[in-house]
Amino acid sequence: AGTNIGNAASTPNSTGIWAQTTRTFTVPASGSATINLVTTSAALSGNDFGVDDISFQYDCESYDTVWIAPKSDAQILIDSTSLFACDSLCFTLDNALDSLGLLSYQWVLSDGTIDTSSTFTHCLLDSGNFSGYLLTSSSEGCTDSVALPSMRVGYTRKLDSLVIASNEKYYLNGTWVLDPSAVIGLGAHFEVYPGSQGFDSLYISYGGSGLSEPSIQPNQAAHGWSPVALLFEPQTICAYLYTADGCVDSLCQQIAFYPTVVVPNFFTPNGDMVNDVLEIQSTNADRLVQRVYNRWGQLVFETERPDIFWDGKVEGKPAAAGVYFLELEASNLYTTGQPILQRKAIHLMK
Repeated sequence: AGTNIGNAASTPNSTGIWAQTTRTFTVPASGSATINLVTTSAALSGNDFGVDDISFQYDCESYDTVWIAPKSDAQILIDSTSLFACDSLCFTLDNALDSLGLLSYQWVLSDGTIDTSSTFTHCLLDSGNFSGYLLTSSSEGCTDSVALPSMRVGYTRKLDSLVIASNEKYYLNGTWVLDPSAVIGLGAHFEVYPGSQGFDSLYISYGGSGLSEPSIQPNQAAHGWSPVALLFEPQTICAYLYTADGCVDSLCQQIAFYPTVVVPNFFTPNGDMVNDVLEIQSTNADRLVQRVYNRWGQLVFETERPDIFWDGKVEGKPAAAGVYFLELEASNLYTTGQPILQRKAIHLMK
């Protein structure tokens, strides 16, 4: 008894014609094996059968277990976000794939810095563009490298002065006090900076408004506007100089105004509700001294309040029609010792 190897092979139907057939089998790892060739004849086929050649092809395979010990890799993963700051740039970089600190490091910057710490902390103090790279190696000799994120330090172009141009102004306790009737101009002086990356811009804010010049050139040293209409009230004026990089310098200045007064030439205290009082229109007046004299120099009315006015009466009785003389002193926090004085003839008409 044995094992059949494959299916039966057919012989050629013609005499003298040879055919080839192949079978694959596995023999024991040791010992011997016997191959029997058995012919099977169909009816009327005859018994002729011949074997010309028998050959064997061996396919030997052997197996063993191999243990592989990989070397420690030196992979790198750092934040690739570009870094930017004005005037100086301080940063910290580390390798997120080496939390245990098993690798050796070499951080190299274009400013000449070389650092071998696993965590790289550095400050760039000069303006310009910077680059660098990181080399790592493991104890088994594996290496890796990566470029550092791009770095730029912008330069802040400096403002020299904020210009508030006006005649009859004076400086009091850090505040410029202006004459509301004078022409007012605003502007700024700033440094020339040939290293600008493009057009810089100047912006001046005042009250709820502002002035803007978007094309300050590298060799330009000043810019201004005149006249400028300001609200006649205490406020802060600021100048901002922006570089093309986005760096900014600023200067601010407090301003205030003299009081202003407008006095009518006449009034008609006749009870018709029109011009019944000598109304003084004032702005920025915390104190408004009003003294009214008759033609003989006698004081007929006096107050220090800016919201009370002469009603044309003297001691409760209607004053006579005619010419009277008004003396005003308007002051606020910024006119200490220098009140705004005005004297004017007023006609009381009936």
